Amino acid sequence: MQSVDNGLSSVYRVDRSRLAPWAERVAQVLTAAEPEQPLARPWSQLDMAHLRAALAPLDKLEQARSAIDLAVVTLLVGVHPGVRWRYAAQEPLSPAALASSASADDLLTLLDQAGKVDEPAKPAAVSDPDDKPSAPAAPAAAAASRSTDDAETPGPAQLAQPGSRDKAALTGEAGLTAAVYRAFMAGAFSSHPDHPERADASSLRHLDTAALRAVLQGSAANPVLGLESRAAVLAALGGVLQNLQVPAAQADLGPARPAHLLDRWISQARTPGVLSARDVLGDLLQLLAPVWVSGGRIQGLPAGDAWPHRFAGDAMSAHTKPGGGQQDLHRGTGDAVPLHALARKLVQALAWPLQHAGWPLTGLDELGPVADRASTTWLLSSGVLQPRQASMLARTHRLQDDAIVEARAVAACLLDELATAVRQQLGRTAEELPLSTIEAACPAAMGLSATALKTDSDGTLF
Repeated sequence: MQSVDNGLSSVYRVDRSRLAPWAERVAQVLTAAEPEQPLARPWSQLDMAHLRAALAPLDKLEQARSAIDLAVVTLLVGVHPGVRWRYAAQEPLSPAALASSASADDLLTLLDQAGKVDEPAKPAAVSDPDDKPSAPAAPAAAAASRSTDDAETPGPAQLAQPGSRDKAALTGEAGLTAAVYRAFMAGAFSSHPDHPERADASSLRHLDTAALRAVLQGSAANPVLGLESRAAVLAALGGVLQNLQVPAAQADLGPARPAHLLDRWISQARTPGVLSARDVLGDLLQLLAPVWVSGGRIQGLPAGDAWPHRFAGDAMSAHTKPGGGQQDLHRGTGDAVPLHALARKLVQALAWPLQHAGWPLTGLDELGPVADRASTTWLLSSGVLQPRQASMLARTHRLQDDAIVEARAVAACLLDELATAVRQQLGRTAEELPLSTIEAACPAAMGLSATALKTDSDGTLF
């Protein structure tokens, strides 16, 4: 950040005078938000009443476990499914209605068929009537594994609630969340027919491109960006979970699940009844590094969402909190900028089920802002971040290019400044209005007119 402020960047300049109007818009969104609705994805994009009703038969701890499974799978399916992709938004399939289904293949077939009910007037833009879940991935899907399409605008149009009676097609992350939720409740990620509302290693390890294509209603006419990469991430997650070390006392927990991370963290907790967000993020980064195969590498090892940059030292020092915090997470990154956007989003998403389980997360704001596609988009749209060459916005960039790494590093710093301005306008403290809540309100404040960077991302990290 200091390098950009000092005019050393050949890519961007910053105009802080434009922060105040955007702080006002974010404050308006937060004022209108439902006070009891958790704003982190996926919960902000779900009908929480439907979710609570679906999990009501489970005991409190198992409800939390199920929500953890759902959060992990949803976030690891990724972001940015591509500008051409749409998801037909029906109400989630009832687990009770599918209780007699004999196999995961049957469930996926039902999901695929359900995706063709009440489609919009242009069915060719939503799904291919000839699609079959068991068919091999279409060549078009393979070609779409990396995209040069314009990034979709993460605005209010994408915030329709899965589980509602709105039959409109969903796009972006809201569509991904709806698709995963319906598949999750149908048991598509569970190998236990009596417990569909979970995800386990056995099912995830065998999830292939064709199965995920059915879940996401993908087709030649409705291509999912990076479909093969997304399926590979979930399969790799299954492998990581299979080797997950859990406390000996919990050895009889059954098939390995993302939810078993709860037991792992409880056994490692420094303070009884409280979990540190920094500890949870650090553990996730170690566990999930092999999962994000399209990420960067540090010292020859997979590093996920961390990328080299000539200003890395400045970017890190400007974003390091006094008294530690970020330093522990960034140790050993050398000349790379450790952004880890999805991992940070995952920690934010886990806060709600962990709280429900009686183990609240502390220190969420110490993790810093999430430097994702939405944050760079609102910075460019607002004019706070300005490219020195307008032609840069027309070019397609790799995730490791300066245009992307720099924009994201600057976004991480400016989001802190935006949060301070929003809290001042609303008269709230950091404890009353955490950073994650402010971040979640930014896309809605942006509206439908947005300026986004073009990347060749496969959607698994950015």
